[in-house]
Amino acid sequence: MRASVALAWVLLLTSAASLASASCTVNGKEVPCDEFWRDYGWLFGAMGIFWVVAMIVALVGTVFWIWMLIDCANRNFKEKTTWIIILAVGNILGAIIYYLLVKRKGR
Repeated sequence: MRASVALAWVLLLTSAASLASASCTVNGKEVPCDEFWRDYGWLFGAMGIFWVVAMIVALVGTVFWIWMLIDCANRNFKEKTTWIIILAVGNILGAIIYYLLVKRKGR
């Protein structure tokens, strides 16, 4: 474990040192990288935020899908096999349809 952490630090420091001496190309023109990050750094931050939000939405959707699949498996009704197939094939969309047509109706 310690070796992998040490290796990660070495790689991080090595890449940081190479970035400090590097030059970046913007619109076909060589510019210092600090100028690049000053002008375009916000774009990479926005992309990071987008991916974090996308991962959270995907995680919540997967948990919801598993919850509906478990509910369908435990519920006693005539079309259980059909709904399990719909949930398995339809993933999150199938889970939303199941929730609206079966689970919510059972309340």
